[in-house]
Amino acid sequence: MIEYSIVIPVYNRMFGLECCLTCIFKQKFRHDKFEVIVCDDGSQDNILSIVQKFANLDFNIKYFWQPDKGFRAGQARNRGVELMDENSDAIIFMDSDIIVRDNWLATYHKLHTQFPNCVICGRYDFLLPMKLTLEDILFRFDLVVSNRVNVQYIPKGELIGADIRQSLFERDKRYRDNPSRRPVSGSGGALFGGNVLIPKDAFLQAGGFDENIVGHGGEDNDLGQTIDELGYEFIFTDEVMGWHIWHERNQEANIESLKKNIKYIDNKHKRRH
Repeated sequence: MIEYSIVIPVYNRMFGLECCLTCIFKQKFRHDKFEVIVCDDGSQDNILSIVQKFANLDFNIKYFWQPDKGFRAGQARNRGVELMDENSDAIIFMDSDIIVRDNWLATYHKLHTQFPNCVICGRYDFLLPMKLTLEDILFRFDLVVSNRVNVQYIPKGELIGADIRQSLFERDKRYRDNPSRRPVSGSGGALFGGNVLIPKDAFLQAGGFDENIVGHGGEDNDLGQTIDELGYEFIFTDEVMGWHIWHERNQEANIESLKKNIKYIDNKHKRRH
C-alpha cells in the first residue's frame, strides 16, 4: 500500500530530472510503498521520455502536463497532489534537480513515524557548477556532493553553498536526542518546497499552494505560514539532505518576481491576524 507520494514539478532541464529520478529509484525504501508524480509546467523538452524510461522499469511513476503560461510551480504541485494515491499518508515535495542519498526516503519515514503530524523540512544545499554525467551521480555521488567533480568555475553573486536556514538545523542537532523538544512552531515561513514532507491532512487543510502566487519564489513559504497558522509544528533536519544541481538562472528577474510575491504574501498573512 502506498504511504508516500513524491511530487516533483519540472520545467525543461531533462538531465536534472533524470538524476533526481535515478536517486529516487535507488532508494532502499520499498518501492511498493511510495509513488512519484512528475508535474510538467509546460516544458518544451521531452520530459515524458524520461518518465517513460522509469515507467519501463516498473517504477510507480505518474505524469501530468499543463500548458506553459509562465512559472506556475504551485499550481503544478497542486495538480500533482490531485493524482496521488488515496492511501498515501504524506506528500514529499522535491525539486526536479535535487539529488539525494539512497536512505533519503527511509529517513523521512523514520521521522514521519515519530512525528506524524509534523512538517519535516529537509536540508537543501546548492552545488557548484560542475560538468556532470549520470555516471557521476551513480558511482561518484560523494565526490559530486562535495563539489569535487569537474568544477567549471566559482560563481559570484549566485546561489551556492549551504542551506541558508542553518540556525534551524543547528537547533535540531542540539535537541535530536530529546524528541519531545524537536518540533518548532512559528517558523513556517522557512519552508522550502525543494525537499520537504508535509502530512496530507495538513496540506489539504491549508488548501494547497496559493495559485495566485505565480512567477519565481514564495509559494512554498506562503504554504508554510498557512500550515503554521493552522497549528502544525515543524522539524528542520539535515538528516534528509538534498543537493541542488547547479544551472544557469536569471537571478535579477527572480529577485524582482520574489519581491512582488513577498508583498502579496505579507499582506495576505497580516489579514489573518
